[in-house]
Amino acid sequence: MIWRLTLGSALALTSALANLALLGIAGWFLTGMALAGLAGASFNYFIPAALIRALAIGRAGGRYLERLVTHDATLTLVARLRPRLFLALAAQDPGREGPHGGDLAARLGGDLEALQRLFLYVAVPGLVAVLGGLAVIGVLAAYAPEAAVLCALGLLMAGGGGGAVLVALGRAPGRASVAVRLRLREAVADLALGADELWSFGALGRHLAGIDAHARALAGIQARFARRDALAAALLPTLALATVWGVLLSLPGGLPGPEKALVVFLALAAFDLLAPLPDAATRLEATLTTLGRLRALGRPGGAPLPSGIAPVLLPLGPGARVGLVGPSGAGKTTVARRLAGLGPDASAEARASLAPQTPMFVAASLRHNLLIAAPEADDTTLRAALETVCLGEWLAGLPEGLSTPIGEGGRAVSGGRRGACPWPAPCWAALRC
Repeated sequence: MIWRLTLGSALALTSALANLALLGIAGWFLTGMALAGLAGASFNYFIPAALIRALAIGRAGGRYLERLVTHDATLTLVARLRPRLFLALAAQDPGREGPHGGDLAARLGGDLEALQRLFLYVAVPGLVAVLGGLAVIGVLAAYAPEAAVLCALGLLMAGGGGGAVLVALGRAPGRASVAVRLRLREAVADLALGADELWSFGALGRHLAGIDAHARALAGIQARFARRDALAAALLPTLALATVWGVLLSLPGGLPGPEKALVVFLALAAFDLLAPLPDAATRLEATLTTLGRLRALGRPGGAPLPSGIAPVLLPLGPGARVGLVGPSGAGKTTVARRLAGLGPDASAEARASLAPQTPMFVAASLRHNLLIAAPEADDTTLRAALETVCLGEWLAGLPEGLSTPIGEGGRAVSGGRRGACPWPAPCWAALRC
């Protein structure tokens, strides 16, 4: 992974240097041909023309390969991190207060792409701008040291000073945008999952008004970003124009015309390296805040609920039926979860299956819900599992059998059926035994 990210950065730098050389040599070539034509002198056309073609091909090829390598590397990194984050979330103690479901979905989805943005749109352009700028200054110093100093000052003002200003201006709206997006996601998720309840209790209008308020707040933050983008769009060309004029006026009079064109074109091309930086600077804080949310996903959130559970020894033999009784809140469910290997302090030797009281459904067919526990099971095995938990007669009455759609949250199943038997968890346990 590291070598692919390094290779992608090297290809991006190679493409940028090819672009710098292409513009500089093109300026030198056109100026030399014009002066030779005015003077009636001969000019070697073939070598610089071939060099320009080679640089143009190298620039296009370098950009293609750089996109191919860097995007492949970052997509692979995201693909590897997403299941790790999901497993870290699954291993957290359910007795701890965790993030909202909509927030978790966003972190595992869009927020994880912040890694791509950080590398593709911040790290790589920044590295290319620094190394490419140093290369331009080195070439200019060989022709005119004064021009090199002026170009360095212009690049520092545009990339360093201007970037720092944009980062500072984008810090507050960047954090606010992440927070507002989070609240908007949570509100929309609550609407999607609880629209019936909100309508029943007369709270649907208030909830929709809250969503509208979050959307308007996000639009206001985006307007602030747009104003900063406009500032960046005006700042960079202004500094580039001032720097190029300063370089041109500082060139010694004895420098040949083609070489003057080479220096001026290189100074102008150096500012192309800074073009991606304003957008990255204005959104850097939002990207870093998103990465902080991802790092926090794998850490336990909140304080554990006090259970007061002492070590428990249960004599569980084949076919045994053991009743664990106690008042509400004594820890019966906690003991059951630990026996099933759930929770950060559960035994690694756990071999029990847990059938919780809360029904767990996937918005798919009955067969798909059962295959979660045994992906290789055939229909005969699935029917046997339903018979084991006394649902064989109910299955026989379904018009589509195992292909019957269950719906999100089991909405297609009657409330009485869901309350009487919180399947498919018992079926999962039967399939695993």
